[in-house]
Parts: sequence; C-alpha cells; structure tokens
Amino acid sequence: MTTYALNALKLVPEWVATVILRGGRLFSRWRSRRETYTCLMALDDRLLQDIGLTRADVWSATNGDFRKTPANTNTSTRDAA
Repeated sequence: MTTYALNALKLVPEWVATVILRGGRLFSRWRSRRETYTCLMALDDRLLQDIGLTRADVWSATNGDFRKTPANTNTSTRDAA
C-alpha cells in the first residue's frame, strides 16, 4: 500500500479497516473463482473429460466442494477409455 493509504487507515477505527480488508479479500477470491469458472466453461467437452470434469462438475470444482472419485483422478486404478 502507499503511504497515503496507510495514513488513511490510521484515521478510521480498526473494525472499519478490518471490514474493508476482509471485503477486499472476499471480492478477490470471488473474482478468481469466477475467472476459473469462465475459463473452464470455455473448454470443449473433450478437454473437460481429459481433466476429469463434466460441465455439471465445473461449478463445484470452482467453489472447492468437488469430490474426487476414481473416475476423475489420474490414478493407476482408473480404467483407460
């Protein structure tokens, strides 16, 4: 941050600065997830299959709640197509 921004943060109560910084982090994470979602949805179905995803899996994968199963991991137990 610049010196001006640091001095401005000293003028506001600590809780306000905390709210602003947390909001910035949340926005940054949302933006990153949105960019990842957009990039994955731009791939064709064959490329998604190569990385073990379907179009239905993209939302879960970008939000971090995607469950790994033998069908979508690159393990030796996976059947070759």
